[in-house]
Amino acid sequence: MGISKTVCLALLGGGSVGGGSTCLALNSSGYFQKQETPRIEAEEKSVQETIQPKLGESVDFNVTVNSETPMKLECDVPDDSYPLLWMDWSYHSPENWKLECAPALAEALWEPFELRNIDERTSGIEGFQCKFLGLEEEVNEAKRKTYRYDCTGGKPLVKGKKNKHYIELSQV
Repeated sequence: MGISKTVCLALLGGGSVGGGSTCLALNSSGYFQKQETPRIEAEEKSVQETIQPKLGESVDFNVTVNSETPMKLECDVPDDSYPLLWMDWSYHSPENWKLECAPALAEALWEPFELRNIDERTSGIEGFQCKFLGLEEEVNEAKRKTYRYDCTGGKPLVKGKKNKHYIELSQV
C-alpha cells in the first residue's frame, strides 16, 4: 500500500471531512491503482542474465555476429568441466580472433561457474562484445541445451565465419 493511500485512510478514520472526501474522489478515479502498479521503464532492459550449466554437460552455442545468420558451435566437455564460449586470439598475430568452445575445469575455478557476457576487455577487440541471451526454448534432436550469444561491434566492424570447431572473427 502506498504512502498516499495510508495517509488517506488515516484522514478518513480521523473524521477529516475535506481530506477524506479528496481521498474518496482519488480512490474512485483509480488514482491509487495507477500508483501501485509497477512502472515500465522506457528503456529496454539489457540482458544481464547468467546461467550455471551442469558439470560435464555437453551443450550447443548459437552465436550471431553483427546480425549475421546464427552459427552453431557444438561443445562437448569432459565430466570434470563446464562448457564455456571462449574468445581466443594469438598475441603474435592479433588479427586471428576466434570464438570457440572450451572446457572450464571445475577444480581450477575460484567461484561458481556461470555463462555470461564477453565484453571488450575479455574479447581483446576494441568495441566488440557478446551478450549472453540465455537458454533457447527449443531442444534439439540430441536433447542438448542450446545457449544463445549475440555479438556486436568492433572497430572496424567484426565479421564471423563458421569453421568446423570455432567461429573465425575478422575485421572488415
